[in-house]
Amino acid sequence: MLAVMVAITFAPLVRGADSTNKTFSLPKSPVAAAYVLGRLSNKELGAAPRGEFVYVALLQRKGLERTYRVEAIEGLAKIRGTDALTELLRGLRELDKKGDSSEAVLRDLLPVLLQFKVESLSAKRDVMEKLAMESQLPITRQIAFAAIVTADASPDRAWKSVESNPSQVTDLLLAIPLIRDLNVRAAFHAKVAPLLDKADLADVRRVAIIANPAIPGHDAQTFATLAAFVKSGTERDAAIASLQKIPRKSWPKEQAETLIESVLTYLQAVPVDKRTETDAVSAFQFATDLTSLLPLEKASVVGKTLRALGVSVFVIRTIPEQMIYDKRLIVVEAGQPVSIVLINDDAMPHNLVITAPGALEEIGAAAEKMSPEADARGRVYVPASPKVLFNTRLLQPKEMERINLVAPKTPGKYVFVCTFPGHWPIMNGI
Repeated sequence: MLAVMVAITFAPLVRGADSTNKTFSLPKSPVAAAYVLGRLSNKELGAAPRGEFVYVALLQRKGLERTYRVEAIEGLAKIRGTDALTELLRGLRELDKKGDSSEAVLRDLLPVLLQFKVESLSAKRDVMEKLAMESQLPITRQIAFAAIVTADASPDRAWKSVESNPSQVTDLLLAIPLIRDLNVRAAFHAKVAPLLDKADLADVRRVAIIANPAIPGHDAQTFATLAAFVKSGTERDAAIASLQKIPRKSWPKEQAETLIESVLTYLQAVPVDKRTETDAVSAFQFATDLTSLLPLEKASVVGKTLRALGVSVFVIRTIPEQMIYDKRLIVVEAGQPVSIVLINDDAMPHNLVITAPGALEEIGAAAEKMSPEADARGRVYVPASPKVLFNTRLLQPKEMERINLVAPKTPGKYVFVCTFPGHWPIMNGI
């Protein structure tokens, strides 16, 4: 197949392209063309002359801006004489076949899918239903369910089709946070609430706990229900993670003290060498956050107890579709060990970079000018500056990373910021 070649000109057709003209030969075979295009960097691929094979590569390549995805599906629709939604659904199916390595791109395509009009989605419901039932990757099935429920403007029809199959119920539950329409999400409440009592379906109950905070309008009830799981020790880890997703303004002060006692009892039983693992870190952070609801004197006592149990641990989450962290301020002791955990709950990539005081604009502006290629240290959109003190890698959706560090000895207002282009002006904290 590689013997059949056609010469094409490689020119800088899009922003950020290198100004030097290049030529390369692209095979006529789709498989061979994919191999050749796969050897290009993201920058080179973005500058490649447009055609069917290039559009397929732009649709499927990890780490590209979403604008390239939109361009690709529109270009494929024009070449193939179809429409953009048909090509997007075909692309989801092909990415699903590639396995787990496609998850980041699949998540990146979700907002593109849900931007289509309800009428367009409804017309493709049978295709989306096939994706929901037959795809190999959970994320593909969940994306399909999110689109189906959006098309229906109600969970009823989808729920009825899966309620006798626990694994499909699980996929539908995990699709709830992906749905953009808050009214549609709210309609799930009557269906999800009974699942929290299903001790005979532990896996479904656990997923219901995870999905519950994404259902708006019942924060107080959700908090009380999940707090009961924490106190009983049943599904404690899932319940704590979900409680942290409920807006802080909905946390009831009257429950704080007994809930903290339950979490402290649990943490004291965790072996010292296990206290930096994800579930323990999440529990440390939850107990720390709850202290803000206590009277000052009691909060001080709890804080000392927590510090005695381990290093200072801070969990910072990204807020879906808002391009902000869930914390704008964390306070650490100068010169002391600290563990910061970034959890990316959003549908787009984010990182966390800690800079010297006053360096926000300088580092943000420098990151804007950077290529999306990793540097020699594997960093993306992280300037090589002495004012960058610590950083995570660029996390894809649902990924997490921990930074273990010793805080600077000089007190000050150090910045933490996402340096993905366009994010830094609003996605930052102290």
